[in-house]
Amino acid sequence: MMKADNFDKSICSSARLIIISHVKDEVGSNGGSVYTRSVVDILKGAFSDVQTVYVHENPINFKKLRIVAAFFGALVSGLPAKALYFLSYKAARRIKRATAVGRADLVIFDHLETSLYSRLIGWKARAILIQHNDEVKLHANRVDELKWRLGRSILASDVARLAKFQCKAFEQIKNVIFLSADEAAAADGTIANKFTLLPSFDYQPARLRNASRAGKDVVFIGNMNWWPNADAINWFVNEVLSLIENDITVHVVGHGSHRWNQSNPRIKTYGFVESREDAWGISPIFIAPVRLGAGVNIKVAEAIYNGRALIATPQALRGIPFEKDEAIAVMESKSEWVDCLNDPLRLEELAQAIPKDINRDLFRRSLGGKSLVEYVENILTARAIQG
Repeated sequence: MMKADNFDKSICSSARLIIISHVKDEVGSNGGSVYTRSVVDILKGAFSDVQTVYVHENPINFKKLRIVAAFFGALVSGLPAKALYFLSYKAARRIKRATAVGRADLVIFDHLETSLYSRLIGWKARAILIQHNDEVKLHANRVDELKWRLGRSILASDVARLAKFQCKAFEQIKNVIFLSADEAAAADGTIANKFTLLPSFDYQPARLRNASRAGKDVVFIGNMNWWPNADAINWFVNEVLSLIENDITVHVVGHGSHRWNQSNPRIKTYGFVESREDAWGISPIFIAPVRLGAGVNIKVAEAIYNGRALIATPQALRGIPFEKDEAIAVMESKSEWVDCLNDPLRLEELAQAIPKDINRDLFRRSLGGKSLVEYVENILTARAIQG
């Protein structure tokens, strides 16, 4: 990251920032949109002119058909299906107008797939890519999990295209924001300026609704249409929950959670819940049996911020530089999960535990926001000096 020694405050205050994001999600139905909203809020608090252009301003129709078309298009174009899924000529026109020469000082591409439009921005504008996940690793994990041989072969070819696409995006855009320091360290060496920004929150942490059931309720919150979340709950239900003799109820909150409504009498599902109090007020214990994924798990970060104790796999905690904490129980094997959830005294202890302040502070908006603004100011100042 560049050093902010002497940057021109007038340039930073008058700069126009354009954020290119893929899908408009005003309710924050998934972790990615929650993270994006936090970045937008931070930048709007520091810069007077911040605009967001969405590839899809409305919900995407015919999703399965678009996926099939994207894979066929990938075979012809050499671009990955994930990027082609978000190809829109209407969006391209809007992006080109918004970022034409003289109209934007900095363009921020939110999610790797939006870098598909990087060639459209005016030559004077600087650019930043927000890399929510190590997309190549994430999709390679999915290939490994697939049992269908032909499907594995098709997806493996697309992962190779995605790897080239990601490397090219890093090389062209040069400034990249990562959610975790380990992914930033492992990233391609062509990146000029890396920056790590953990998820951050600025609302009042939610209160528990019913403390009388402390130790008897655990909760998982996440978009269940995101396949690593679905895999986590499937593994938990199939491998762990059937072995639990303790009297506990597992609450599953998020889009698509009703699919598990009949899977086990111990499970209670809610679907998507708009109120933070209704979601985070369910239980003092958050479970994260996540086995796959990349980046930082947004809901795990939010659980720590809200002062919830965690029972989590090492994968769920990846990318979070937390200090050892009695309120964060790391369970690596199935037997560890079963032993923990079958121990009422352990659950009661966890229900009374609150993550350390130093761990909760990792996700306070006031701390990460200042560093992000400095990072953006440095890039704008470099543009002004070189221009």
